[in-house]
Amino acid sequence: NYLLSEFNGSKEEVAACVLNNSGLLDYSLRDWIVPRMKLLHGAGLDPSQINNIISLGTHEINERVELQQNLNLTDIELERLMPIHNWLGGRRPRQSIEPTIAYLTSQLNGSMNDLKQVLLQEPRLLSLSLVKTIEPCMNVLLESGCSPLEISKVVVLSRRKMEEYCSKQYLCRRLNISSIQGDYLLASFCNKEQSVSSLQGKLDYLQHHIFRDSRYQLKSSILEEPAILKQSLEHTIEPRTDVLHFLKSVGMEYDSNDMAGFYTQSETLFIKRLAPKVNNWYPQFSSELDQHGKGGNPGNDDKTDENDIHNALKHFSLPLASFIYSDESNRDGARVVHWR
Repeated sequence: NYLLSEFNGSKEEVAACVLNNSGLLDYSLRDWIVPRMKLLHGAGLDPSQINNIISLGTHEINERVELQQNLNLTDIELERLMPIHNWLGGRRPRQSIEPTIAYLTSQLNGSMNDLKQVLLQEPRLLSLSLVKTIEPCMNVLLESGCSPLEISKVVVLSRRKMEEYCSKQYLCRRLNISSIQGDYLLASFCNKEQSVSSLQGKLDYLQHHIFRDSRYQLKSSILEEPAILKQSLEHTIEPRTDVLHFLKSVGMEYDSNDMAGFYTQSETLFIKRLAPKVNNWYPQFSSELDQHGKGGNPGNDDKTDENDIHNALKHFSLPLASFIYSDESNRDGARVVHWR
């Protein structure tokens, strides 16, 4: 009789409902069927959906109510987090949301206001896997120095997009720049994957070894020439820093106003600009060097002179770029000798 009243007296619909779930009549009418039918009414669902929620336990029903109470949610906010139409229609979280709530609460230092903010920003947190998705994302955030509040912004992103987000946030914090400036820097190496640890290594090295621990000069140079962040620390930045140190040691300090360009120019251009003009430069080599017959000879042609000087320098165990200058009048015009 109760089911007939819910189906507006349609015996055919009641029969179809019972035939689809013969166990429906085994449930208590007062304690089980009626409360769940009222939920369907509240959600505006057809009474035939009773079969989809008849197995809904009391704990699951209370879970939604408790979530509203614990987070002090309005009915509208609760509907945004757990739409009752979807929830009763069978698209509820496959597992209890309690572990997810507990984990997020612990990461947010027990702040229910922060938890409410995070969940309202990304309601899908309640339906995502805690172990496979939420925890790994949170670990990446924390390792990058980001706030756990930002979990709502990255949890549905791809791995690469999430790392790009973390890299941008790191650059903004480290260089004290705006979000727009962070996007500008990120776009400079968008085709090259950069982890936060890689960026940190480059920025630490540049700030200490090149810009004398000046954050202002570091920031200015990178904003002027973002491509410096694309360079390899091991294969470009460190070797060219050695070149700078050699330049300084022979009294030819490089123009600090063009420091970023020094690192971003191509290898070909780098060598061309620093290669010596040896056709009219004959430094006075030491007697030890002369004994090897490698000294420059004004009587030779230009190419022979150049080869003689290069061969002479190869005799010593020197790094990638070495410098030599004459004590005579052409000292100020001496250039860099560079070879591989």
